[in-house]
Amino acid sequence: MPKMQFEGQAVLVTGGGSGLGRGLIEAFLEEGAKVGVIEVSPKKAAALRSDLDPDRVEVIEGDVREAEVNREAVGRTVARFGRLDSFIQCAGICDYQPSICLVPEDALEAAYRQVMDVNVLGPIHGARAAAPELRKTGGSMVMTLSTAAFSPGGPHGLYIVAKHALAGAVKQLAYELAPSIRVNAVTPGPIRESQIGGPQALGQAALTPSDFFPEIETSLRESTPLGIYPSARDYAPIYLLLADRERNRIATGSLVTWDIGITLAGHGMGAAHALRAGAFGSME
Repeated sequence: MPKMQFEGQAVLVTGGGSGLGRGLIEAFLEEGAKVGVIEVSPKKAAALRSDLDPDRVEVIEGDVREAEVNREAVGRTVARFGRLDSFIQCAGICDYQPSICLVPEDALEAAYRQVMDVNVLGPIHGARAAAPELRKTGGSMVMTLSTAAFSPGGPHGLYIVAKHALAGAVKQLAYELAPSIRVNAVTPGPIRESQIGGPQALGQAALTPSDFFPEIETSLRESTPLGIYPSARDYAPIYLLLADRERNRIATGSLVTWDIGITLAGHGMGAAHALRAGAFGSME
C-alpha cells in the first residue's frame, strides 16, 4: 500500500464547505491527514459534519474575519488531533462588479471592507493564530491567491485590489516566519464547483460565478491556452506539494501559478470593452 504522505498530521482549512476548500479537504483526508475546518455557512458546516468522518474532521462554524474564530479553530484542531502541521487558506469573497468606479458610492465603503477583510484580514488572523503551533511542527502555510493578484480587468474590481494585497501579505509572512514556517501561495484559475459569493452591500451574497456568467465554460474553452474548466481536485496536487515538509523543504514566499494558462495573456480586454459600451453602466 503506498505511503499516505500526511498520515499523523493535522491540517486547518478555511472556507472548507464548498468549492476549492471542500476539494482540498477530501484530498488531505485521502493522504491520511486529520483536518480542522472553518466554515461560515451553517448549512455547509452541517454538510461537512454529515458527509465526512467525524473522527478525522473537526468543523468550526465562524467568520474568518474574527480573530477569536481563528484562535478557536487552531485550539480545537490541536485539542482533537494533538498538533497542527499546515494552515490552508481558501475562504474568500469577490465582488461581481468589473469597475471600482461604478460601485455605488453609498455602498463602496461597506463592500470594500467586506472584500478586503475576508480576503486579507482573514488570512492574517489565521496566520497569526496558527504560527505558534506551526513553529512546533516545522509546518507550513498555503494561501490562495487568484489570477486577480497579478492582472487587472475581469469582472471583479475590488477583488483584484484585495488579492494584490494578499500577495504582499504572503511575502511578508514568509519573511517574518522563516526559517521555522514556510509560507507560500497558489494562484488558481476558475473552479468548476466554486460557490464564492459577493458582498452583502452590493446585494451579491448569494451570487456565484455560474450565476453571474452562465457561459463561463464555453468562454474558458475558447479563450484560455488549455481550454478546460478545472475542478477543485485539479488544484489539489500543488497544495499537497507545498504543504509537504518532505517534498517541499526549500520553497517559501513563492506564488505558484496553477491557472490553465490565464496569466499568459491576462484577463484580456473584454471587461474594458463592455465598460466602454455601457454594458455595466455609465462612468460619466
